[in-house]
Amino acid sequence: MKEDTRLADLQRRIRYWLPGESVQEPSGEHSIENLEADFSVLENQLLALFPERENGRESSALLQEQVVMRTVLDSMVEGVVVSDMEGNLLVFNQAARGLLGQKKSDSGPETWSEDYGFFHIDGKTPYASQSLPLSRALQGESVDDEELLVRSPANAQDCHISASARPLLDSARQQVGAVVVFHDITRSKQVEQELRKAREVAEASDRAKSEFLANMSHEIRTPLTAVLGFSDLLMDSNLGESDRLNYIQSIRRNGEHLLALISDVLDLSRINANKLRIEYLDCSLPNILHEAASVMQVRALDKNLTFELIYETPLPVHLCSDPTRVRQILLNLLSNAIKFTHEGGILVVARCLGKGSDRARVEVDVVDTGIGLSQEQRDLLFQPFHQANLSTTREYGGSGLGLAISRSLAEALGGDIRVHSTPGKGSTFTLVLYDEIPVDGEEVHEPGVISDVLDTSVPQQDPAGQLEGRILLAEDGHDNQILLATILRKQGLAVEIADNGQEAVEKALEAMRNQAPFDLILMDMQMPKLDGYGATAKLRAQDYSGPVVALTAHAMSGERERCVAAGCDDYLTKPIARQELIAAVASYLNGALGEVDPASPAPDSGDHSGPPPADSPLESLYAHDPEMKDLVAGFVKRLPGQLEAIQTAAEEDDLERLLRLVHQIKGAAGSYGFMPLSDEARVLENAAREARGGAEIRAALRRFSALCERVSRAGNRSGQSE
Repeated sequence: MKEDTRLADLQRRIRYWLPGESVQEPSGEHSIENLEADFSVLENQLLALFPERENGRESSALLQEQVVMRTVLDSMVEGVVVSDMEGNLLVFNQAARGLLGQKKSDSGPETWSEDYGFFHIDGKTPYASQSLPLSRALQGESVDDEELLVRSPANAQDCHISASARPLLDSARQQVGAVVVFHDITRSKQVEQELRKAREVAEASDRAKSEFLANMSHEIRTPLTAVLGFSDLLMDSNLGESDRLNYIQSIRRNGEHLLALISDVLDLSRINANKLRIEYLDCSLPNILHEAASVMQVRALDKNLTFELIYETPLPVHLCSDPTRVRQILLNLLSNAIKFTHEGGILVVARCLGKGSDRARVEVDVVDTGIGLSQEQRDLLFQPFHQANLSTTREYGGSGLGLAISRSLAEALGGDIRVHSTPGKGSTFTLVLYDEIPVDGEEVHEPGVISDVLDTSVPQQDPAGQLEGRILLAEDGHDNQILLATILRKQGLAVEIADNGQEAVEKALEAMRNQAPFDLILMDMQMPKLDGYGATAKLRAQDYSGPVVALTAHAMSGERERCVAAGCDDYLTKPIARQELIAAVASYLNGALGEVDPASPAPDSGDHSGPPPADSPLESLYAHDPEMKDLVAGFVKRLPGQLEAIQTAAEEDDLERLLRLVHQIKGAAGSYGFMPLSDEARVLENAAREARGGAEIRAALRRFSALCERVSRAGNRSGQSE
């Protein structure tokens, strides 16, 4: 081989193994084994090129030492960069090239940050070149675990690195350069960020639950205080009949509020446990819409809000869904719309889309002109335990469960709830229900008059003596014994009471042996000595064939099946409404006189004039109660003077006096049957308590004053009619 050819081959091999060179690999893979093979060739070639020189082997040894060092550096996962005191990069290993996305730069320390795209960890602030770890090490400083962000066009995403740097000293302790070692921490930063987000979500959830518990405590304690307080008042033996009726009405109203709260919590627990029961039945959406509208229209008009139901397209008469759950969703959406709307009105728009296709559906919009929602509030709207904000809870009340439950119910029905809202302008909640809707199915083209669809007249008292029979009431609660026995006896039934399950078994079997069996057993399922499940099972084991209806406070899914498995024929959940109890008992009695449906409404009075206009006189719930007549009249007579005092306190900005006066009238208005006035007084009270500014207090006062005028007009009309 010629000397120039040998020299060229030697140069090629040296360039390959020396730092910063890029040439074709001479003998295969970049490894220690190939390195040794190449050096055997290199050493022979050096000796052949320089046979007269004794330092051939020494040069080969020095070169081999340098190349071994470079191979070791390139095998490291950490980036390693070495610079001399002038900023020349002497070592720039393979890991450094990968992490920084490029080869070494020859432009000097002044532009290192710009050349390699170094940023602070916020990803926005560029790193000053003189502040980089390697630059500081060249100034004699030691740097440990400095975090930087590298943004290189060669890399698809930003790379987070942790760098440590040290000055390099020679044997005389003079600085000759600096070295920086860095490694990739991108994945650990991502995990750290994910953990931080998860922690923030968990903390937000804990805060929401704490706020929910505090709110629920208030929501429960308020009506419970009223129930206990009025119960104490009822124990007064000198209490007049009118006061007694007033207290009973207050207890009932607050008890129904408590029951609604408990029902929401139970619904949420069923949803979370995936035990929500959905019953698909053939139902009528127009009827459900009219039922919900008839209930909520009066509440809207009481707040001077307009209320309208329209069909954008004809609606199918038949829909396969769960009518109870659909009604629950609509009532919740309408209740919220009315609650958060002070002026304007409520519009319900129903439509049917995609008939005959696999995307056939009905949609119901509930549109209000209320306070509206921001994007942040909408993001939290359907989460349990959340309301729009704390001020919403303080001003409007509520548990924060209604919309979360409604969306879960809609999803369980195969549908959804969507929301569009603008702060200060109002919201639109859309219920979507999918079903197979034929093109040529029966349809309703426009909503009928609500009062024609449903009878909204007040039911009359059930006449005594409609039913005949003997009832065994197995119930250990003294109050429930009195209540249930009184209701049944007023229907003409004979009632015998058993205090526990064992006593119920003995009485039932004894009556059967005497050939005078009970016509029906009402069996409480939670009793001492022997519970209702065991008592019913014992009766069935003794061939007792009479009807047994379970009474239970358990409303969880699966309770009905458990009662039936024990041998019960039916199931009633406490608290039991009077009409529901009578209807259930009547269905099992052979001695019922005629085909009487105790739950049926009273005969139509013939008044289908519809709800009163928004500015009509506002009458008390007790307007037609002779016992309450004088009491209500006295309240109405005193109202103008109280209103004048409230207006004076507001004009003088005397918030303390205003709060005291409004608080007094809030309670009194509710007790005398003027619930809309009580609700508006609460809104005015909250506005004054929060001291939100004169404009908001004046707006609330205007609405309150308008309701007072309607109450006074009702009183004047009543006086003139006499």
